[in-house]
Order: sequence, then structure tokens, then C-alpha cells
Amino acid sequence: MTRGLTATALVAVSLLVLSGCATAPATEPAETPEPTPSAEAPAQASRPAIEVPITSGSLDNQPQFPTAPVSVSVPSLGIDMAVTDVGVDDANLMEIPEDVDIAGWYRYGPGPDSEQGTTVVAAHVDFPGQGVGPFSRLRDAQVGADVTITDAAGVVHTYRVLGVERIPKAEVPLDQVFAKSGPQLVKLVTCGGSFDRNAGSYSDNYIVTAEKVS
Repeated sequence: MTRGLTATALVAVSLLVLSGCATAPATEPAETPEPTPSAEAPAQASRPAIEVPITSGSLDNQPQFPTAPVSVSVPSLGIDMAVTDVGVDDANLMEIPEDVDIAGWYRYGPGPDSEQGTTVVAAHVDFPGQGVGPFSRLRDAQVGADVTITDAAGVVHTYRVLGVERIPKAEVPLDQVFAKSGPQLVKLVTCGGSFDRNAGSYSDNYIVTAEKVS
């Protein structure tokens, strides 16, 4: 899928971002306080899943394509990860890197050098055979913490954390997460909550929101 994807094609697509980071926890508590690595994968490892609102069209009607981010860092949480741009796969799901140490930037939305809107960066909380990833620490983000994103031009963009939310997947405010207008924000997204072994999916999303300061 390329950046030339038309608005018409996007409207017809039902996107999913983060519904199921796919490692089965070693135990099966009602709620997982922290993802636990396990060699046992669920029967069906689900793809990631937050549904993306598409009605606003693609980047084709923006004045320029944003410069892709190549890394994201949250020093207070020990997070320092490579970022790759991702689109939509044949199953109409947002492509999330299977490597837990690499995050995906939703390239059909704003980027760190966009004049407005929300940059969305997502990664698996864990994955079969790899255990827990750096984004598992997002739940511990503190208000005021720094987030830095470096783009492909070498420019470093600095953000300050406004808050972290744990939201049931069905209740995620999609228009806010994938906003193409409004304040310059970044939202870092991963999975959490209880794990459904049959569905191969966590119940909730953790979303860190940070505002751009430079």
C-alpha cells in the first residue's frame, strides 16, 4: 500500500490499529498487571486493533506529505525505539511491526513536522517468542515527561506528556486519536488489560498523549 492511496479507497477501508498484542501471558489472571513473556502463543495470534476513522480522506488533500519519524524516545521510561512508517495490509488492518522493539507510524495521518493534528505511533506490548516490548512501560508515563521524535531529516521534535489513559478498545475516541487538525500532539499506543486467549487479544489500549513544545 503506497502513499498514493486515494481518499475513495480509504473511505471503503475499515482499519484496525491495535486490538491484540499477541503473546499469551504465562498465567491467566482476570487482569494482567504487567504483560508476562511466554513461549506459548495463543491459538490465533490476532493483529493489532483500534478502528480508524477514514471519512476525512487520505493525505492526498494535504499540502505536503509529512516527514516520516525514524525514532521515538521516552527517557524517563527507558524507551528508545526505531520507528517505521506503516499503512494498511490486505486484511484492512494497520500494519504494526512484529518486532516489539520497532514502533509503527500511521503514515496516512499527520507527522511530527505537520502544522496541526495528531501523530500516531503504535507498537505491540509483547509478541510470541519475543516477550515484553518497551511500549509495555507506557502505562507508567508521568505528566510532564519528555517524548522526543526524530524525523528522517534529522530534526528532533520534543513533546511533553499530558496524560496516560487505559481505555477499553470499543470506547477509544477515534476522532481524537487520529485527528488531522487541532493541536500538534503525539499519541503513543499499545495494548493492556486482561488477555483473552481465545481471541488472542488484550481488552484495552494504553494511550499516552503528549503536546509538542519544540
